[in-house]
Amino acid sequence: MKKTEKITVRDCYQNLSPVPDKLSKDASLPDIIKLLARYKSCRSVFVVDKNNKLKGIVTAKSLIKILGKTHAADFNIPRMGDILAQTAEDFMIPARYVTLNDTIEDALKKAALFELEDLPVIENDEIVGVIDCFELLLNAPNIT
Repeated sequence: MKKTEKITVRDCYQNLSPVPDKLSKDASLPDIIKLLARYKSCRSVFVVDKNNKLKGIVTAKSLIKILGKTHAADFNIPRMGDILAQTAEDFMIPARYVTLNDTIEDALKKAALFELEDLPVIENDEIVGVIDCFELLLNAPNIT
């Protein structure tokens, strides 16, 4: 690739990370955790509707915060049973994504702005992959 050409998501996504895990908005907390634990390189699962369209993201970091607070005496937080009754829809953040033609600079900015370590890659309104923080760092302009 010439120095003047911009590196795109298409050039470097899924070199390190697997095909992303998807689940429905009704998925239980244990199901979410099982998917998160399946691949060590991916710290997010993506919530999709019946048509496989991205609706939100559940991150390991957000679940750790929620579960950690249930054990903190200083907080007025619902009991664990209440948390276990919740679904992916309750834990997800709004959908944030990149496309295959987005530049790595744009992906880095989006990851930083929304504090995401994994960004779903969308093509024709469907998730086709994931670009993770290590792929972003390895391909960051003027670094490697």
